[in-house]
Amino acid sequence: MKIVYSFFSLLIGIGCLSPHRGNTQVTSSYSDVLLIVNDSSRNSVQIADFFAQRRSIPQKNIYHIQIDTSLFPQLGETIDSATFKQKIWLPLENYMRVNNLVDSINYIVTTKGCPLRVTTSNDGDYIDTIQDIIENVFSGLSSFNDCLALINGSDSIYVLTPKIGNFAMSRYYGTMTAFQHDQVSMPFYLTTRLDGYTVAQIESYIMKADSTVVNGTGLFVLDEDPSKNYPNSGYEIGNEWMSAAADSLQAGGYNVLLNTDTVYVTKQQNVIGYTSWGSNDNYAHDFTTNAIPGNTYLNGSIGETYVSTGGRSFNVGTEYGQSLIADWIAEGISAIKGYTDEPYLTVMAEPDLLFPMYMSGFNMAESYWNASPLIGWRQVVIGDPKMTLRPALTTKTAAVDFGICQRYVMRDTQIIIYNTSGVPLTIMQPTNSDAPSNELTATLNPEYKIPLTLSPGDSLVISAICTPASIATIQDELNIPFTVPGNTSTFNMQIGLSCTSSLLKFITRQLPSLTASVGDSAEGYFIFQNTTSKDTLIFTKVGISDSIDFHLLGVTPSDSIFIYPGQTYKLPVFFMPHDTIAYNAHLGLVTNTSVGDMLKYFGINGYSLIVKGTGTLPSSIPSDAALQPVFMLEQNYPNPCAGETEIAYTIPDNMPVTVSVTDALGRLVYTHSNGGEYAGIHSQDINLLDMPSGQYFYSIQLGRSGQSGQYMQTKILDIIR
Repeated sequence: MKIVYSFFSLLIGIGCLSPHRGNTQVTSSYSDVLLIVNDSSRNSVQIADFFAQRRSIPQKNIYHIQIDTSLFPQLGETIDSATFKQKIWLPLENYMRVNNLVDSINYIVTTKGCPLRVTTSNDGDYIDTIQDIIENVFSGLSSFNDCLALINGSDSIYVLTPKIGNFAMSRYYGTMTAFQHDQVSMPFYLTTRLDGYTVAQIESYIMKADSTVVNGTGLFVLDEDPSKNYPNSGYEIGNEWMSAAADSLQAGGYNVLLNTDTVYVTKQQNVIGYTSWGSNDNYAHDFTTNAIPGNTYLNGSIGETYVSTGGRSFNVGTEYGQSLIADWIAEGISAIKGYTDEPYLTVMAEPDLLFPMYMSGFNMAESYWNASPLIGWRQVVIGDPKMTLRPALTTKTAAVDFGICQRYVMRDTQIIIYNTSGVPLTIMQPTNSDAPSNELTATLNPEYKIPLTLSPGDSLVISAICTPASIATIQDELNIPFTVPGNTSTFNMQIGLSCTSSLLKFITRQLPSLTASVGDSAEGYFIFQNTTSKDTLIFTKVGISDSIDFHLLGVTPSDSIFIYPGQTYKLPVFFMPHDTIAYNAHLGLVTNTSVGDMLKYFGINGYSLIVKGTGTLPSSIPSDAALQPVFMLEQNYPNPCAGETEIAYTIPDNMPVTVSVTDALGRLVYTHSNGGEYAGIHSQDINLLDMPSGQYFYSIQLGRSGQSGQYMQTKILDIIR
């Protein structure tokens, strides 16, 4: 016998696990679970009451049926398709619609005493005689649970169709994601059944789901049958699944027994995961009776056997032939998958998907159905659907996002880690891969001595620090190494770390809507702030997508704008609608190359910078004498300046323009006049390099013939050298 034990690193994702303290395991909410109880069966009522009370299932999530399952004694626990359709399927869909459960339910749970299988004939209805059923046994039967799985969805056409060539392929298969029912994208429910030889056995594994062992303990038994390896047999894939599962689990740090010889493995202790060929193993009869392995199982254990009819009955005294998964339940396994009638090997839950999914923190039902390619045939998963292994360590968040961080400025936070395993854990020094640049760091507080023994229910504090130096979104993972009793492997809890550093904070991402009458105007601002202490941000090009109705005052597309560290910059935008419609304009920015990856044309970090405007009709049509012309003088740029600066202004009509500059004493130091300029936006470059540092006043004066000096505005500029 070849036995492989592994001691490697395990990466445990914690995103779907909830933090808690102490030794009592907290279970998930069962508000998305629908429980089916057959009031015609005492066992069903007793089990349903026990499960509903223990899981606090809402009363409206419990659906009662009254079905006689003894009509086909040769098959056992079987109903015909007409009974299923008329007494269960259609009434249940209506009940779920009325009670708003169609989309809120993800799981359907049935019980011992509910039908186990449903006949599906070629006409989708009733088969007249038992002989007809027996003659059509291969194509005419489906499991009750698989029929329920397909209701309320676009794949419900497969519920009662003959199963040869009419399988519903699972859209959940291999996704490794949390399940969420959707009538189109995930048009089925995840089903499980609470069944076994006795009610006591069923109640036992329900209670085991309350106190599962810590993730990382126990043994995986993967028992191949080498006789299945002959080429093109169609069976070799079953051994390949087990080998792949062993590789994955060993790489994750789990204890694995992979048997590849002719021994049928028995009497293993503390089993957490099991797969074998059951009675289909050609050598099983040499080591045990009815392929019963005689193992002991930990709370939370799951398994699969490659046996066609292992779930055909859960009644004591069932004739054998093929092995029964009820025997694994009697031995103490917490969950297992079986098949009510002959399926293909390809319908099995593939262990290389099943076990890694379960070990990653997903619940039992998600793990089985993620590993199963088909929905709606002859499958039955036994156990509490939301059973999960107990996480060793938990925290209130699976990721820490510092958000937008100022470059070179440190920001810190604390991460509290809880020991929820119920056993002492040994914690080693946390590490993170960003250590060389030290933009993201995380360390234990100094009072902790490494290695640290963390008792059950205790917590520790980790300090996470972000000090961005690059202009980017920085991402990293914090790894917290630890060991659990009974396994010498080192496991890792992982917590994501991220922060975003940017030179620019735009205060006004979207301007309030500007409103102006046709022929009139309105003004707004884009406001930017350079949040760094060292870097100067340069816009080398600035433009606006609608340059007819919107105007950027004081800049042209070829101008550069400098925003110095810590400086706030207001970019005026002028709205002059030419029609009574709604307008949208995007601000376009091109930056210096050092931050070009952060600022994109027509947007910053993927967000558009938009100004909106609405043109309206004037309330009245004024006379020429009453018209108030649009006249605007902008702040010089840059200000302060070293002597060279630019002055921008808007004039309402064709007229002469005079620009003048005076010092603080009113002395004229600069003047420039022209014979006339067209209405619109203009600018002048002014050279004051001969002037000393100080405060100056610049003015613009507009004049028509005979009205010189009627319009004048003055602003302050500063010269600093």
